[in-house]
Amino acid sequence: MTYPVDQIVNLLKANGQLAFKLAEIARTSGEEYLQIGGKAAGGFAGQIQDIKPGQFPGFKSEAGTAILSDLEKSREETLSKVKSAVEEWQSTWKNVVSDTSAPKELTDKFQSLFQPQSLFQPQSLFQSWSGLFSAATPAPAPVTPPKPAQKAPPKA
Repeated sequence: MTYPVDQIVNLLKANGQLAFKLAEIARTSGEEYLQIGGKAAGGFAGQIQDIKPGQFPGFKSEAGTAILSDLEKSREETLSKVKSAVEEWQSTWKNVVSDTSAPKELTDKFQSLFQPQSLFQPQSLFQSWSGLFSAATPAPAPVTPPKPAQKAPPKA
């Protein structure tokens, strides 16, 4: 039997892993784009050096085509990495939610964590967080204000 806190921890862990993978994908694809850009700048700079004054550079289409194909290849690889990371994240969420014996209980606990809590009632915050550690939390007893004491009639 899993407790709601275990499920929430697993969901948060899946979110963290997705963020880490997306950051790694952005870093590696950024490095590839910089290498492609450096190669392009080097190729175009070499062509510009051969220009005589008053001429317009005629960039070779083979170099431009090669650079564009490198960019397209890198983009396709990046998209496939992002797609696989998101699919893995979705499967983790599906597994955690499907393992829940009472999905409504999990959603109730999850929603109670993110509702605003009153600063004047710290026990309500404690109850919402402590409820995560029990499989089924009993409903809190209703709070009724004390009745005012009746005054004794004056003695004559």
